[in-house]
Amino acid sequence: MIRLFRAFVPASIFALLISEILLVTGAFVLASFIILPVDPGDYLIYEGGLKSIGLVVLIGSLVILFIRRAQIPFVGARFGSDIAATVS
Repeated sequence: MIRLFRAFVPASIFALLISEILLVTGAFVLASFIILPVDPGDYLIYEGGLKSIGLVVLIGSLVILFIRRAQIPFVGARFGSDIAATVS
């Protein structure tokens, strides 16, 4: 377990997060080399391309994290479904 932000995180989850970020960032950088008509090195370094890619990867990772957290069933959720079933 790795302690991250005062919470213990399993090493496998941390490795999954790092590998996901690296894979998505690599895909964006590779796509910029394939698609851009200008020199991708100039775009990525001097025109803020890496910052843009980093921002997109960060927002995408946070969205995926919050969607996964929202799908975790809560203990109290089953009581709400029982009430909804008896009302209708």
